[in-house]
Amino acid sequence: MMACEAIHRPMVPLAGALMIGCAAGAWFPGHWRLAVPSAVVALAVVVAGVKAEGHRLAAPLALIAILGYLSIQPWMDPPMKPGHAARFVDQGPVFIAGRVVDAPRVAAGRQKLYLDLVDSGRRNAAGPTCGRIRLTVQGLTPALARGDRVRFSARLRSPRNFSNPGGFDYRRYLLLRGVQATAWVAAEKLQWAPARPSWRLSAALSRFRERVDRLLQQELDPDTAAVLSALTVGDRSRIDEGLRSAFNRVGVGHLLAISGLHVGIVAGLVYALLWQGFSRLSFLLHRGLPRQAASVGTLAAVWGYALLAGLSPSTQRAALMISAWLGAGLLARERDLPNTLALAALVILVIHPPALFSVSFRLSFLAVAWIVAGLSAASAPPADPAGAPESADAAPGWAVRLASRARQFFLVSLWATLGTLPVVMETFNQVSLVGLPANFIFVPVIGMGVVPVALAATLLASVSLPAGAVVFRVAGVLLSSTLDLLKAIAQWPASALSTFTPRPEEIVLYYAALGLALAWRRWPASAAARRCRIVIFLLVLAGGAADGLYWGHRRFWHPDLRATVLDVGQGSAVVLELPRGAVAVVDGGGFSDNRIFDVGRSVLAPFLRYQKIRTIDLVVLTHANADHLNGLLYVLEHFPVGRVWSNHQAADTFGYRRFVEIIERRRIPWPAFERLPRRSRLGEAHIELLHPPQGAVPANGEANNESIVLRVSTAHGAILLTGDIEVPAERSLVSRAAAAVAADVLLVPHHGSRSSSSTTLLAAVQPKEAIISCGWKNRYRLPHPEVLERLGALGARVWRTDWHGAVAVTIDAHGVAVTPFLAEDHAPQPGGRAPVKFP
Repeated sequence: MMACEAIHRPMVPLAGALMIGCAAGAWFPGHWRLAVPSAVVALAVVVAGVKAEGHRLAAPLALIAILGYLSIQPWMDPPMKPGHAARFVDQGPVFIAGRVVDAPRVAAGRQKLYLDLVDSGRRNAAGPTCGRIRLTVQGLTPALARGDRVRFSARLRSPRNFSNPGGFDYRRYLLLRGVQATAWVAAEKLQWAPARPSWRLSAALSRFRERVDRLLQQELDPDTAAVLSALTVGDRSRIDEGLRSAFNRVGVGHLLAISGLHVGIVAGLVYALLWQGFSRLSFLLHRGLPRQAASVGTLAAVWGYALLAGLSPSTQRAALMISAWLGAGLLARERDLPNTLALAALVILVIHPPALFSVSFRLSFLAVAWIVAGLSAASAPPADPAGAPESADAAPGWAVRLASRARQFFLVSLWATLGTLPVVMETFNQVSLVGLPANFIFVPVIGMGVVPVALAATLLASVSLPAGAVVFRVAGVLLSSTLDLLKAIAQWPASALSTFTPRPEEIVLYYAALGLALAWRRWPASAAARRCRIVIFLLVLAGGAADGLYWGHRRFWHPDLRATVLDVGQGSAVVLELPRGAVAVVDGGGFSDNRIFDVGRSVLAPFLRYQKIRTIDLVVLTHANADHLNGLLYVLEHFPVGRVWSNHQAADTFGYRRFVEIIERRRIPWPAFERLPRRSRLGEAHIELLHPPQGAVPANGEANNESIVLRVSTAHGAILLTGDIEVPAERSLVSRAAAAVAADVLLVPHHGSRSSSSTTLLAAVQPKEAIISCGWKNRYRLPHPEVLERLGALGARVWRTDWHGAVAVTIDAHGVAVTPFLAEDHAPQPGGRAPVKFP
């Protein structure tokens, strides 16, 4: 039966095999020597034409999977050509010349772009001559554009991840875009030449997109112009984070990406107009060709829109599906949606294998696949119908037809939502609670009202910019009021629910349950089939129950104390998971400007959600330096927080003012420093506030020595968190509480600076494990060798977030266990023992 289904829909297994091969190639790259001979063997089996049915299907699918594996290798394991940028990373400055690939992304006074390198032409100038890099230009002048040529001197650096559980794999993200090095340069040091005029189609389309975008910026308010630019020319770069978040909270974020909805509406309108026109042409009508002519014209319109929009993955998928659908009609072939969808995926992956890992690719194909499956299941009769004769009722009236259309629209929205739910949770960590009714409002208005008018304006603008501007203003009036309503709905607190990040096994369980629910009515009626259905149901139910029990124990019933020192670069952030489920966050890391990179949003919050932590009992800011404070801002804004502790030492920075504003607006309890308890209990852990001393009110000025120092303990051990205290504060602390500072685990003060970690403090603490939170190759060259020598002399085992990534500590009845996120061995540390290799 499965073989027959595969033959009836050949594109489905072929696309599936190619996806499996590409995924395997991304996760396990570099095995060329095994894959190439395997492909040869599979090809030989296919050519030989083995007669057995299993082999007849297995051999071609194995060949496609292996070819998929090989197709992704030029990105995941690229060959190192002479002069490639990757050969010059992490060395001294080199001279670089290249061409801007796409329009830069502008934020916080910086331009971020991709650069294809070329030979600089300089004699005796060592530097890369090929490869692609990610370039950050500090400054907005010159305003770079696609095709511009630049020359400059800079250091090339290898891309590096923040190595934490659940973290974003930035290195793989860049590899899939052909990038193996990054660089930074000040705008005034950039030699720049504008792009040479070109009459190639891509260059002409790029210039036209820029003209349309400029016209929109001149005629309309920023939000309306940004959305219309996304809907017409596919440029979403001007949509700010607040507006994008509003669309996602309301559950209509898909409207911002040109996809099947937009392309389908264009195809439907163009086909209807062309068919009406061609039906009046006698020479076509007599030959029975109006529908074929309309199909050809619609194909041209669809691909014109796709090219105008920049051929994003969602646009490609929609254009390919509509082309296959119309093509089947032209060739008088049977139309089959699953086969058409698989064909679109196959073509996209053959052209560009990394598209598989694009979020838009996954969302697009999952949505359409589950819509097709859901509508098919809803319209299919049960497996054992009673056999009643069909009714011969009269044609339904307009009310019935309207209700039927509304029902179908509801089912489409429902199955699109259900089919993409795990990916939406994984990517956006929120689920819209108003998505279904919101789609009834915004899809017709934007999709069937704004988009056609905006595209008409775009066509007019190609002939006359003033005429196009007039029609754009009409579209802007309609869209502006729609955006006002959307923003109002998004501000409603109950419009969306924050979620955790699902693990891969949970996603598999979810889709197994969803597929079982779809197939339930259509399951064969035999006793054996019913038993099979019950077994599958019980397995899915058992898997869900086991997952729930596991996370219930891990989050709320565990008896151990867990501390994770996150890799946040040059900063500090610690997440404490206390016995019986209480959670505390001590510092959040951070850079000087969250507009450049928000550690809270991109590092700390993903870890919390990956660990299924949705509420935080206690947030502690040890002191107000940016590398401890700024990462907390996102957490305070987006997570329920029980209370905040800090030394109340103010800092004249935007970060600290924002910290105070969020606490006051969200009414989070924030007691004055002198009212903080010196000893308290959170869950089943004891928290001791050891510094600043009792009765002291930290004065504005030197922040490091006023850092809060905490000792967190259970009956089985303790960890000492020291902020950035330096030698004067260490001596004061030991003189007041020498016995109280003893701990099994020490978070080394001030990132391993020589001005901290005095022998006085280390002798009092006597740590078995010492953790240093510092950035990879940081400009301060921390940790200092003298600190490592002191720790080595003490016999402490040293862990570093720049080498080991996140460092997890578990304290329970069995003692203290330390597990680094990066488990491979590193070179022995000066003055300290080499870390052991963990499984």
